Order: sequence, then C-alpha cells, then structure tokens
Amino acid sequence: MNIKHITEFLMSYVSAMESNNVEEMERLKQEILLIFDRLHSVTSEESDKEEIINIILLKMQEKTLTHFDVATYTMDLVILGYS
Repeated sequence: MNIKHITEFLMSYVSAMESNNVEEMERLKQEILLIFDRLHSVTSEESDKEEIINIILLKMQEKTLTHFDVATYTMDLVILGYS
C-alpha cells in the first residue's frame, strides 16, 4: 500500500516539477516524507531504504528526478521487501 502511494506521489511530484508548480511540489514533498517514514521491510536493513531515499531527495532538490527514476527506485524498494 505505501509503495503504491509513494509511487503515485513521486510521479505527481515529477509532473508538478515539470510544470514548475512550486506549491504542489512542496505539498507533495511533505506527503512523500511521511510515507518514507512508514516504509518497513522484514528482509532488508534500514540503511538500504535510507540510501534510496537519500538519492530520491537529492534528485528532488536538484530538480533532476524523472518518471523513469521513480519507477526504478520504487522497484528497488519492492525488491528489497519494503511495503
């Protein structure tokens, strides 16, 4: 459930970024951070999640996050057992 939501919010964030909608980007970023906090895995270390999250946040800050990045990083989280 959380991976589905994080994917949707990140995809919306990229779209808002592409259209330069700063207010929507900020709103979505707050939602994204809350969902990141709720992700948990029974098979992977927390450091795996933190590494992926840090990459996503850096790309968000640099405004270089793409839809392809979102698909790749959320797939990585699923592979690591996060839900």
